[in-house]
Amino acid sequence: MAFDREPVGAGVWRVSTPLRRDEALVGAAQVELSLDELAHLKRRLRLIDAAILVCSTLLISVALAFFLERRVGRPVAVLVAGMQRAESGELGVRVAAARGGEFAFVAGTFNRMLSRIEELTAGLESRVRRATRDLAEKNRELQQANERLWQAQLEVGRSGRLAALGQMAATIAHELGTPLNSVLGYTQLLQRESWPADEREKLAIIESQVQRMIETMRSVLDRTRDRELERAPVALAPLVTEALTMVSSRLAGRDLALENRVPLDLPTVPADAAALRQVLLNLLTNAIDATEPPGTITVRAAVLSQNGRPAPSLELTVSDTGHGMAPEELRRAVEPFYTTKAPGRGTGLGLAIVDHIVRAHGGQLEVESERGHGTSVHVRLPMEAS
Repeated sequence: MAFDREPVGAGVWRVSTPLRRDEALVGAAQVELSLDELAHLKRRLRLIDAAILVCSTLLISVALAFFLERRVGRPVAVLVAGMQRAESGELGVRVAAARGGEFAFVAGTFNRMLSRIEELTAGLESRVRRATRDLAEKNRELQQANERLWQAQLEVGRSGRLAALGQMAATIAHELGTPLNSVLGYTQLLQRESWPADEREKLAIIESQVQRMIETMRSVLDRTRDRELERAPVALAPLVTEALTMVSSRLAGRDLALENRVPLDLPTVPADAAALRQVLLNLLTNAIDATEPPGTITVRAAVLSQNGRPAPSLELTVSDTGHGMAPEELRRAVEPFYTTKAPGRGTGLGLAIVDHIVRAHGGQLEVESERGHGTSVHVRLPMEAS
């Protein structure tokens, strides 16, 4: 079949072909086509192709982004989050490994690294704890050793002072003992004669003061010689009454009160009566010297229950309303030759002698004092012989 094409007019083509039947021409078919419509159709097809291309590109981009987010972005984000938590100190964190691929390998390696670091850290912490415990134990042992050394140094210093005191006391006893005994003897001879009352009173004062000097020398010698105590059951109440009577003469003309609050029914304590008398006299003398009128000096006593102690003890307390002691003075209160009294009023041996006697009885001495609030000296003696 043959087609004939020919332009008919501007933008129009005519296409015709003859129609035959049994080789006989029976007619013709003719079609006119507008080229403008074809151009318009061509433009539409191009627009459709462009739209399809854009949509395809967008769909592919979205699919690729979703794929990358799922297969790359999420594993990376999980890995980074795990690294940040591990960096902040959470070594127990683990990263969920993806199925297969390089990220699964990286996550597994990271988890194994954290496990190893955690094991090493735990081991290091364990060693640090052991080292800390060992160091604390060594520090306690060192502190105890230092305390023992300090106590030993105190004892050595005290022993040295006592040795010097013993030499001095022996010299004093030798040089002054005989003259004082002579003065005492002549004074007692003079007292046998008839004298006016005021003269006899003066002789009595001389005798008492000489006896006190002799007793002081004996106390110093006893302090340095560590004489054997003569223990026997001692009733404390009569001993306190006797000591208060002996020191009452020192209150003449002074507005000071002596209060005896020692119960009469106190049990006896195994002790050296003469040594306890010396303790009371020294404590009362110190209290009188430290108290300015008007003031009060009080003696108390009580039985302390065991409360963790190996046996019940008897506590004797001498309190005053005097000027008290500063902390530095309190720390040195029992040192031999240390005194807070004015020059010429004390030797610094009173409380040291008391401390020595109390220790010899297996007891304890405690001094409580505050500047401006008086002083309390507690003597605790075991009620069972040690």
